[in-house]
Amino acid sequence: MDAGIAQVIDFRAMPPCSDLLDSIFGDKMSSQINVINRIAGVNYALTNDGIEMPIVNILHPSFALDPSTSEVECLRAQYLHESESWLRKPRLLRRMLFGVALRKSRILQGLKDGDGSYLSGMNTYLMKLGPEHMDRSFALSFDAKVAKGIPSTNVRLRLRNMAHLIADELLPLLMNNPVRPVLLLNIGGGTAMDSLNALILIMRKSPGVLTGRKIRIQVFDGDARGAGFGARALDALMAPEAPLFGIDASLDYFPYNWSQPEMLAPFLEKTQETISCCSSEGALLEYGTDKEIYSHLDLMKRYTQSSFSFIASASLDLVHKDMRDEAPIQLNNRYYTRESIAELVVSSGWNIARILEAPTTQCFCIRKPKESLR
Repeated sequence: MDAGIAQVIDFRAMPPCSDLLDSIFGDKMSSQINVINRIAGVNYALTNDGIEMPIVNILHPSFALDPSTSEVECLRAQYLHESESWLRKPRLLRRMLFGVALRKSRILQGLKDGDGSYLSGMNTYLMKLGPEHMDRSFALSFDAKVAKGIPSTNVRLRLRNMAHLIADELLPLLMNNPVRPVLLLNIGGGTAMDSLNALILIMRKSPGVLTGRKIRIQVFDGDARGAGFGARALDALMAPEAPLFGIDASLDYFPYNWSQPEMLAPFLEKTQETISCCSSEGALLEYGTDKEIYSHLDLMKRYTQSSFSFIASASLDLVHKDMRDEAPIQLNNRYYTRESIAELVVSSGWNIARILEAPTTQCFCIRKPKESLR
């Protein structure tokens, strides 16, 4: 890629980021997971600061979630009930309880770091690990309980749904084009776990379809730390006996501000020569303005081929604004009704092809007009 378009950072050669522990994890901690705490079949990778963490593989039993539609609805109802019960507590008591929990949870500390702004890629990643992976080398005593809660479960299901949507879009194209290279664009991608897990799903469904072709994941984000972990995670997943062994893949990071979407145009043009799609999990539609979202959708529509698809997530508007205003942490994300998501997609000249829901999030795949709805 032309260096004049964007800077590619090789994370494998980067020195440790000295402020990672302070900005993400807080106090100093052991850098490696004790061998007796490792889970068989799970791969591990280092953060930019050398902290070892599990790599989410949604097919591994310790990460796997596969709820039915009725179970998702039950989780949603439970979330609403718990939100209402929390708000019935006196405000002073809520502050005291949250303060105690905050001191004992890296996940909550990460959420607090995003107060008034957005949740970073690495802080989001902590929520994707699940309770079985809250190792004390990087987690605190209350984290396993937080990881069992519905907000964390929702993030894990969101990742699962995104990975399935991406894999299901790519697999037919891969089967019909046995040597064409693959290009996965990821806006606000953080660790790019949706892209990595989509490749894992494809390898499980059709083991040979990814071999013999070049696969590139391009992460466009304002924070390099998530993609640094993602690049090392990809290397670990391609090691012998790992889920992606035998494929030729790379992950590149490009510093990005989605208020300047025109930077994407040269990258989108490259999709004409590849099997490709774009994803944005917990990012563009969660935090972008209407103008920024419409600009991205317009660019994708103009610069990509007919088979190109965009997979994204959006937070559902389930509770009254007064309830959100009373929450101890205020992320600067937006909320949608199902109708407003559909209106945004159609008004931008796209069609919704498929929808998967988590308790508080909708993930959807959109295609250009005249594509069949399934």
